[in-house]
Amino acid sequence: YGKVLNHWGDFESSLLATALGFGIGLGSLASGIVSEGKVELGLVPLGALGITIAALIGAHPHLSLYAAMANFAVLGFFGGVYYVPLNSYIQRSSPDAERGAYIGTTNMLSFIAMALGSLLHYVLLSWLSFSPAHVFAVLGALTIGVTIYACRTMPEFLLRAINWIFAHSIYRLQTKQASNLPTTGGALLVCNHVSYADACLLLAASERPIRFLMYKPIYEHRFIKPFARIAQAIPIASEANPKE
Repeated sequence: YGKVLNHWGDFESSLLATALGFGIGLGSLASGIVSEGKVELGLVPLGALGITIAALIGAHPHLSLYAAMANFAVLGFFGGVYYVPLNSYIQRSSPDAERGAYIGTTNMLSFIAMALGSLLHYVLLSWLSFSPAHVFAVLGALTIGVTIYACRTMPEFLLRAINWIFAHSIYRLQTKQASNLPTTGGALLVCNHVSYADACLLLAASERPIRFLMYKPIYEHRFIKPFARIAQAIPIASEANPKE
Protein backbone atom coordinates (compact mmCIF):
# COMPACT_ATOMS: atom_id res chain seq x y z
CA TYR A 1 0.00 0.00 0.00
CA GLY A 2 2.75 2.45 0.91
CA LYS A 3 5.28 1.63 -1.78
CA VAL A 4 3.12 0.64 -4.75
CA LEU A 5 0.16 2.97 -4.34
CA ASN A 6 1.72 6.05 -2.75
CA HIS A 7 5.40 5.57 -3.70
CA TRP A 8 6.60 5.97 -0.12
CA GLY A 9 9.96 4.70 1.04
CA ASP A 10 10.82 1.94 3.53
CA PHE A 11 10.57 4.25 6.55
CA GLU A 12 7.12 5.62 5.70
CA SER A 13 5.81 2.17 4.82
CA SER A 14 7.12 0.73 8.08
CA LEU A 15 5.16 3.41 9.95
CA LEU A 16 1.96 1.85 8.56
CA ALA A 17 2.88 -1.54 10.03
CA THR A 18 3.76 0.14 13.32
CA ALA A 19 0.39 1.91 13.43
CA LEU A 20 -1.40 -1.35 12.64
CA GLY A 21 0.41 -3.25 15.41
CA PHE A 22 -0.17 -0.43 17.90
CA GLY A 23 -3.87 -0.44 17.01
CA ILE A 24 -4.15 -4.22 17.50
CA GLY A 25 -2.59 -3.98 20.95
CA LEU A 26 -4.75 -1.05 21.98
CA GLY A 27 -7.92 -2.70 20.66
CA SER A 28 -7.13 -5.94 22.47
CA LEU A 29 -6.57 -4.04 25.72
CA ALA A 30 -9.77 -2.02 25.26
CA SER A 31 -11.74 -5.19 24.51
CA GLY A 32 -10.58 -6.73 27.77
CA ILE A 33 -11.43 -3.60 29.75
CA VAL A 34 -14.92 -3.06 28.38
CA SER A 35 -15.73 -6.78 28.72
CA GLU A 36 -15.56 -6.22 32.49
CA GLY A 37 -14.20 -9.67 33.31
CA LYS A 38 -16.61 -11.63 31.12
CA VAL A 39 -16.72 -12.90 27.55
CA GLU A 40 -18.64 -10.15 25.73
CA LEU A 41 -19.63 -11.51 22.32
CA GLY A 42 -21.51 -8.30 21.62
CA LEU A 43 -18.15 -6.75 20.72
CA VAL A 44 -17.72 -9.12 17.76
CA PRO A 45 -20.13 -7.38 15.32
CA LEU A 46 -18.84 -3.98 16.48
CA GLY A 47 -15.28 -5.05 15.70
CA ALA A 48 -16.31 -6.46 12.32
CA LEU A 49 -18.13 -3.24 11.45
CA GLY A 50 -15.06 -1.19 12.37
CA ILE A 51 -12.84 -3.43 10.23
CA THR A 52 -15.23 -2.96 7.31
CA ILE A 53 -15.24 0.84 7.58
CA ALA A 54 -11.45 1.06 7.94
CA ALA A 55 -10.91 -1.29 4.99
CA LEU A 56 -13.25 0.74 2.79
CA ILE A 57 -11.43 3.95 3.81
CA GLY A 58 -8.19 2.19 2.85
CA ALA A 59 -9.67 1.77 -0.62
CA HIS A 60 -9.18 5.52 -1.10
CA PRO A 61 -6.05 5.71 -3.29
CA HIS A 62 -4.64 9.04 -2.15
CA LEU A 63 -4.57 9.19 1.64
CA SER A 64 -1.81 11.23 3.22
CA LEU A 65 0.76 9.42 5.33
CA TYR A 66 -0.77 10.57 8.61
CA ALA A 67 -4.30 9.76 7.44
CA ALA A 68 -3.15 6.29 6.33
CA MET A 69 -1.39 5.73 9.67
CA ALA A 70 -4.54 6.74 11.55
CA ASN A 71 -6.68 4.45 9.40
CA PHE A 72 -4.29 1.51 9.85
CA ALA A 73 -4.38 2.10 13.61
CA VAL A 74 -8.19 2.09 13.53
CA LEU A 75 -8.13 -1.09 11.43
CA GLY A 76 -5.88 -2.78 13.97
CA PHE A 77 -7.94 -1.47 16.89
CA PHE A 78 -11.16 -3.02 15.65
CA GLY A 79 -9.26 -6.18 14.74
CA GLY A 80 -8.34 -6.50 18.42
CA VAL A 81 -11.91 -5.77 19.47
CA TYR A 82 -13.11 -8.48 17.08
CA TYR A 83 -10.57 -11.14 17.97
CA VAL A 84 -10.32 -11.07 21.76
CA PRO A 85 -13.96 -12.04 22.59
CA LEU A 86 -13.88 -14.94 20.11
CA ASN A 87 -10.58 -16.24 21.47
CA SER A 88 -11.82 -15.85 25.04
CA TYR A 89 -15.07 -17.63 24.19
CA ILE A 90 -13.17 -20.64 22.83
CA GLN A 91 -11.02 -20.82 25.96
CA ARG A 92 -13.99 -20.39 28.31
CA SER A 93 -16.33 -22.81 26.54
CA SER A 94 -13.94 -25.65 25.73
CA PRO A 95 -13.84 -28.66 28.12
CA ASP A 96 -11.06 -28.46 30.70
CA ALA A 97 -9.53 -31.78 29.69
CA GLU A 98 -9.51 -30.91 25.97
CA ARG A 99 -8.80 -27.17 26.02
CA GLY A 100 -5.36 -27.58 24.46
CA ALA A 101 -6.84 -29.56 21.57
CA TYR A 102 -9.50 -26.90 21.02
CA ILE A 103 -6.99 -24.04 21.03
CA GLY A 104 -4.59 -26.00 18.81
CA THR A 105 -7.36 -26.72 16.29
CA THR A 106 -8.39 -23.08 16.32
CA ASN A 107 -4.82 -21.96 15.68
CA MET A 108 -4.49 -24.46 12.84
CA LEU A 109 -7.65 -23.15 11.19
CA SER A 110 -6.47 -19.57 11.69
CA PHE A 111 -3.14 -20.23 9.96
CA ILE A 112 -4.88 -22.08 7.13
CA ALA A 113 -7.10 -19.02 6.68
CA MET A 114 -4.01 -16.76 6.73
CA ALA A 115 -2.45 -18.88 3.98
CA LEU A 116 -5.63 -18.66 1.93
CA GLY A 117 -5.68 -14.91 2.54
CA SER A 118 -2.14 -14.64 1.19
CA LEU A 119 -3.21 -16.63 -1.85
CA LEU A 120 -6.16 -14.29 -2.36
CA HIS A 121 -3.81 -11.30 -2.22
CA TYR A 122 -1.55 -12.91 -4.79
CA VAL A 123 -4.45 -13.62 -7.14
CA LEU A 124 -5.87 -10.11 -6.81
CA LEU A 125 -2.53 -8.33 -7.22
CA SER A 126 -0.71 -10.55 -9.73
CA TRP A 127 -3.38 -12.30 -11.78
CA LEU A 128 -6.17 -9.73 -11.77
CA SER A 129 -3.87 -6.69 -11.58
CA PHE A 130 -5.79 -5.10 -8.72
CA SER A 131 -4.22 -2.14 -6.97
CA PRO A 132 -3.73 -2.23 -3.18
CA ALA A 133 -6.70 0.14 -2.90
CA HIS A 134 -8.88 -2.38 -4.76
CA VAL A 135 -7.67 -5.13 -2.42
CA PHE A 136 -8.89 -3.09 0.56
CA ALA A 137 -12.25 -2.64 -1.15
CA VAL A 138 -12.57 -6.40 -1.70
CA LEU A 139 -11.62 -7.17 1.92
CA GLY A 140 -14.10 -4.57 3.17
CA ALA A 141 -16.87 -6.19 1.10
CA LEU A 142 -15.92 -9.65 2.38
CA THR A 143 -16.03 -8.41 5.97
CA ILE A 144 -19.53 -7.01 5.39
CA GLY A 145 -20.60 -10.46 4.19
CA VAL A 146 -19.09 -12.21 7.23
CA THR A 147 -20.74 -9.71 9.59
CA ILE A 148 -24.17 -10.17 7.99
CA TYR A 149 -23.79 -13.95 8.03
CA ALA A 150 -22.77 -13.99 11.70
CA CYS A 151 -25.67 -11.74 12.71
CA ARG A 152 -28.17 -13.84 10.74
CA THR A 153 -26.98 -17.16 12.13
CA MET A 154 -26.32 -15.84 15.66
CA PRO A 155 -28.64 -12.82 16.04
CA GLU A 156 -27.92 -12.69 19.77
CA PHE A 157 -24.50 -11.27 18.79
CA LEU A 158 -26.23 -8.29 17.19
CA LEU A 159 -28.66 -7.93 20.09
CA ARG A 160 -25.82 -7.93 22.63
CA ALA A 161 -23.96 -5.33 20.55
CA ILE A 162 -26.96 -2.99 20.45
CA ASN A 163 -27.68 -3.55 24.13
CA TRP A 164 -24.03 -3.00 25.07
CA ILE A 165 -23.96 0.35 23.25
CA PHE A 166 -27.22 1.45 24.87
CA ALA A 167 -26.31 0.37 28.39
CA HIS A 168 -22.80 1.81 28.42
CA SER A 169 -23.76 5.05 26.66
CA ILE A 170 -26.31 6.00 29.32
CA TYR A 171 -25.33 4.20 32.51
CA ARG A 172 -22.20 3.51 34.51
CA LEU A 173 -22.48 -0.11 35.59
CA GLN A 174 -21.00 -1.69 38.69
CA THR A 175 -21.26 -5.46 38.96
CA LYS A 176 -20.60 -7.14 42.29
CA GLN A 177 -20.30 -10.86 43.08
CA ALA A 178 -20.94 -11.86 39.47
CA SER A 179 -19.33 -15.20 40.31
CA ASN A 180 -22.61 -16.16 42.00
CA LEU A 181 -24.14 -16.60 38.56
CA PRO A 182 -23.52 -20.23 37.52
CA THR A 183 -21.64 -20.67 34.25
CA THR A 184 -23.74 -23.69 33.24
CA GLY A 185 -27.16 -25.11 34.01
CA GLY A 186 -30.39 -23.35 34.81
CA ALA A 187 -30.75 -20.32 37.03
CA LEU A 188 -33.66 -18.09 38.03
CA LEU A 189 -33.00 -14.36 38.35
CA VAL A 190 -35.51 -12.66 40.66
CA CYS A 191 -34.97 -8.91 40.44
CA ASN A 192 -36.39 -5.70 41.83
CA HIS A 193 -38.16 -4.18 38.83
CA VAL A 194 -37.06 -0.56 39.22
CA SER A 195 -37.42 0.60 35.60
CA TYR A 196 -37.80 -0.66 32.05
CA ALA A 197 -34.02 -0.46 31.68
CA ASP A 198 -33.55 -3.33 34.14
CA ALA A 199 -33.49 -6.00 31.44
CA CYS A 200 -30.86 -4.12 29.41
CA LEU A 201 -28.62 -3.71 32.46
CA LEU A 202 -28.94 -7.37 33.46
CA LEU A 203 -28.08 -8.50 29.95
CA ALA A 204 -25.06 -6.18 29.90
CA ALA A 205 -23.86 -7.57 33.25
CA SER A 206 -24.15 -11.25 32.30
CA GLU A 207 -22.20 -13.12 29.65
CA ARG A 208 -24.90 -15.78 29.50
CA PRO A 209 -28.08 -15.22 27.49
CA ILE A 210 -31.13 -14.47 29.60
CA ARG A 211 -34.72 -15.28 28.69
CA PHE A 212 -36.84 -12.53 30.21
CA LEU A 213 -40.50 -12.62 31.18
CA MET A 214 -42.11 -9.69 29.39
CA TYR A 215 -45.54 -8.10 29.65
CA LYS A 216 -47.32 -9.21 26.48
CA PRO A 217 -48.58 -5.77 25.28
CA ILE A 218 -44.98 -4.50 25.49
CA TYR A 219 -43.71 -7.65 23.78
CA GLU A 220 -46.14 -7.10 20.89
CA HIS A 221 -44.99 -3.50 20.29
CA ARG A 222 -43.77 -3.29 16.70
CA PHE A 223 -40.44 -1.71 17.65
CA ILE A 224 -39.75 -4.12 20.52
CA LYS A 225 -41.02 -7.45 19.18
CA PRO A 226 -38.12 -8.13 16.73
CA PHE A 227 -35.56 -7.72 19.54
CA ALA A 228 -37.72 -9.61 22.04
CA ARG A 229 -37.97 -12.56 19.66
CA ILE A 230 -34.20 -12.61 19.16
CA ALA A 231 -33.77 -12.63 22.95
CA GLN A 232 -36.39 -15.42 23.18
CA ALA A 233 -38.37 -13.42 25.72
CA ILE A 234 -41.46 -15.09 27.18
CA PRO A 235 -44.61 -12.93 26.83
CA ILE A 236 -47.09 -13.11 29.69
CA ALA A 237 -50.32 -11.26 30.51
CA SER A 238 -52.20 -11.21 33.81
CA GLU A 239 -55.56 -11.26 32.05
CA ALA A 240 -54.73 -14.48 30.16
CA ASN A 241 -55.80 -17.84 31.57
CA PRO A 242 -53.07 -19.99 33.20
CA LYS A 243 -52.94 -22.47 30.33
CA GLU A 244 -52.30 -19.73 27.80
